Amino acid sequence: MAPRLLEAWRRIRFAGEVADRCVASLARAERLGSRDRRRLSEAIFTALRRRGSVDALLADRAHDPESARLWLATALEQDWPNGPAALPFVEAKDPLQAGNLPPLVYECLRDGLIDPFTLGQALRRRAPTTLRCATQTREVVAKQLRRYGVETQPTPYARHGLICAPQAKLSGVPPKLRAAFEIQDEGSQLLAELVGAQQGDRVLDACAGAGGKTLALLDHGAHVTASDIDPKRLARLKRRVLVHAERLTIRSAPDTSRAHAIGSFDHVLIDAPCSGTGTARRAPDLPWRLTSAQLDEYVALQRSLLEQYSRAVRPGGYLVYATCSILPQENDAQVADFLSRHPDFERSPIGATLTTEQADALDSEGYLRTMPHLHGADGFFGALLRRLS
Repeated sequence: MAPRLLEAWRRIRFAGEVADRCVASLARAERLGSRDRRRLSEAIFTALRRRGSVDALLADRAHDPESARLWLATALEQDWPNGPAALPFVEAKDPLQAGNLPPLVYECLRDGLIDPFTLGQALRRRAPTTLRCATQTREVVAKQLRRYGVETQPTPYARHGLICAPQAKLSGVPPKLRAAFEIQDEGSQLLAELVGAQQGDRVLDACAGAGGKTLALLDHGAHVTASDIDPKRLARLKRRVLVHAERLTIRSAPDTSRAHAIGSFDHVLIDAPCSGTGTARRAPDLPWRLTSAQLDEYVALQRSLLEQYSRAVRPGGYLVYATCSILPQENDAQVADFLSRHPDFERSPIGATLTTEQADALDSEGYLRTMPHLHGADGFFGALLRRLS
C-alpha cells in the first residue's frame, strides 16, 4: 500500500488532482479490491484532514516533493516503510495550524463570527453518514435499519434525519428499505425545511444539481420546477424521481429565467454554486485548492443568480439563498449586497418557516447557519428573504 499511497499523495498535493477522483483512478489502474481501495482512501483522507498541522510542523519541507514520505508518515503517525520515522504529531494552538484550515480560508474568517481554531479542529474529524427519511417516519426507519445491523440516532435539528453510527454499513440494506431514505447531510436537510414549502405550493429549485433538496421539497408536498445549467445533472435527477413525477417539472436554466416565470413561484431556492468550504470534512482537499480568483468568480456568479432568479418570486413569496460555504463573502456579504439593490425584498426571521426550537438553536445574526464544530453538520448558510411587491 505504501507506494500507492505515496503516488496518490504526490498527485493530489503537487499535481492538483481532486482527492476522490485520484483515489478512484489509481484503484482502477491498480485493479485494487474493495478492501485495499478503502484502506487507500481512508489513509489519504486522514492525511488531508491534518494538512494544516503537518505543514506547520514540517515548515519548508512540507512543500518539497522529496519529503512526501516524511509528510505522510507524520500525518498518519506511523513510521514509513523504508523511509523516515514520523515526527511527533503536535496539537498546535495557532488557528492556522490547528487542522484543515488553509491560509486563504483563515484570512476570510478571522475577523468574523466563526472561531477558526475550533473550526479547524472540527474539520479534522470525519463527517457522519446522515439520512433523510422520505417515505416513513424516522422512528420506523431506525427500527427497520437496526434489523440489518445499522444503528442510528435522530438528528438534533432536522426533523426527518438519522445519523448513522460510525461503523454502520448501508450496503446490506435491501432495496425496499433503501427507498425509504436519502443520504443527505443535516445542514442540507435544514435548508429544504427553511424554504417553508407547503402542500401544493409552487417552488423553483433554481440550481437543483442532482436533486437532493428537490426530493425533500417534493416530500413536503410541493409542486417543484427543477432547473440547472448542467443537463447531465438534470438527467440524473429525472432518474431518481419516480413516485413524485407528476409534481416535478424539469427545465433548463434559460427557460426558468424567461418572462413567463416572472412572479410565478411561491418559493424560490437558490442553492448557489460556491467554494464548498463547508463540506471540508468530506472533501478535505477542497479548501486547499481554492484561490482568491476562484472565490471572486463564485461571488460574481452568486450575485448574477440572485439577480436573475429573484424575479421569479411572487409578491409575498419567499426567496431562500443558500450555500455550502463558511465564507462571509459568499454568505452574509452577498445577501447584504442584494438587499441594498432590491428594496422590494426584506430579510425574514428564519423562524417564519422553521420551528421555534430550530430557530432558537440555529439562528446566527438572522440567518440559518450550521457549523461542524457547533452542530455536527456540514457548514451551510441560508437566508430567508420575502418579496414585498
